[in-house]
Amino acid sequence: MSRDAEMGWILAKLKRPEPAAFVLAGAPGVGKTRLASEAAKSAAGLGFITAQAVASRAAAAIPFGPFAPFLPEAGYSPGDLLGLLRMASDAILDRAGPDRRLLLVVDDAQFLDEGSAALVHQLVQKGACSVVASLRTPGPAPEPVTALWKDGLAERIDLTTWGEQETEAVLSAVLGGPVAISSVRRLWEVSQGNALYLRELLIGAVDSGALIETGGIWSLRLPLTAPGRLVELVASRLSGLAPGTVAVIELLAAGEPLGVPVLDKITNPAGLEDAEAQGFVQVYQDGRRTMARLAHPVYGEALRQSLPRSRLRRISATLASAIEATGARRREVGSMLIYEPDLIERGRAWLNVATGELSGACEILEAAADQAAAVRLRVAEARVLHDMARLGQPGAVAPRLAALAESTDGDLVPALAGHAAALVTGNASDLEAAGHALEALGAWLLAAEAYLAAAAAYRSDGYARPASALTRRAGELAALCGDVSSPGLSFGTQTERLTRREREVAGMAAAGASSREIAAKLVLSVRTVDNHLQNAYSKLGVTSREELARVLRS
Repeated sequence: MSRDAEMGWILAKLKRPEPAAFVLAGAPGVGKTRLASEAAKSAAGLGFITAQAVASRAAAAIPFGPFAPFLPEAGYSPGDLLGLLRMASDAILDRAGPDRRLLLVVDDAQFLDEGSAALVHQLVQKGACSVVASLRTPGPAPEPVTALWKDGLAERIDLTTWGEQETEAVLSAVLGGPVAISSVRRLWEVSQGNALYLRELLIGAVDSGALIETGGIWSLRLPLTAPGRLVELVASRLSGLAPGTVAVIELLAAGEPLGVPVLDKITNPAGLEDAEAQGFVQVYQDGRRTMARLAHPVYGEALRQSLPRSRLRRISATLASAIEATGARRREVGSMLIYEPDLIERGRAWLNVATGELSGACEILEAAADQAAAVRLRVAEARVLHDMARLGQPGAVAPRLAALAESTDGDLVPALAGHAAALVTGNASDLEAAGHALEALGAWLLAAEAYLAAAAAYRSDGYARPASALTRRAGELAALCGDVSSPGLSFGTQTERLTRREREVAGMAAAGASSREIAAKLVLSVRTVDNHLQNAYSKLGVTSREELARVLRS
């Protein structure tokens, strides 16, 4: 995806007899330098002489450092700033000649020293030559550079990031073939349409084998991580920042989003202000709370991979102590918001599932859903309720999920609600549609479960072909998730023949629980447990708990 519109506009102005000036503004990595470079190449084809001045954070303290190539090797005093300004201006005017056919490209103008910034402003104001300057935003810039567009001396062209559709077009063009929707979305979510970050993520994903071509379609087969080059790129952006600024960024990488009051407790407020001004952090209002998060997902991905584990643990401990010290309620402490119902309680529930205790798992999940609802964590509530649907109780949660889908932005909650509703009806086409919606979101395990349920329904209705196709696709998606098992992956297997209670008793027995222990946990008699167990043996064709465990694992 090129910047054809912006390039066309620049060249149209350069073809006019009078000099033109442009400021290309945008976030790091959106393609400012690339566009300026391409403009210089095209200008050379139009008969322009081109020259470049590159500013940097490291050289910002050196007077006229970016214009050193224009200055004579001897015969001037570094302390004579006015003389240096005059000499640099004269040297550039000599290059431009009487027809002023010179294009000066100034890269990273936000780092220009005062003298260099004044020189650029003077050249543009006098119409001495054409100028294309790139400027990183948001962030501070020298006043003479800001005055270029503020005073109407130069045209400011804001370069934005790509949307999801543009990202898909770029990926397809670069890879030479279509890309799975879920993979496009994941690459777009992490890159946020930033050209540089997308490029590095794509190179890393292909080189590592995470992104591969199967059947003519490119798709992610492994989790997307920040490659080494991208980690180094983020690290280079952090170098030179004040220690207090870096501390804020690292804290957010470990636990974003965070409430500003929490950050103020453990950092210098000036650090947060600087991090926001430099474009690393966004501060926003969430109801009555003032929150902070990293300005780009790549920053968090790269920092979490590059920071030593011991430092991450120390940062996490600092955050925990600060949150406890504020005395704030749980709903007032920022990615900490979802830990209890969505991670801790769900983890406890799935630990029960692993030992076959489905009833206990659902009790935990029901309480967690109520806890999430009490503090208006709608997405967390939906995820917990959806787990209950997956564990055999879709009828109990489908209406509540449907209501949440109506009041929640985004595609996730409606997809979860659609899956639960389809599990209630058992309709094959509804289950297949739910699988497609989940796969589009990158929820591969959930999509596999929906596809297997749809395959079982199609098979029951006598439609073998769609049943086979969906079973195959479910297997491919499940393989992407690694060595994983869940009750939802049992559709179409022998265990599907078991009732919910028989499956629960069999699972607990396979995990090593005795009949008496199972009876105590499920509040049943030992005889009832043994009856359920014998029914499971008969349906699965096994004669011992060891064989039962092997069948359930397979």
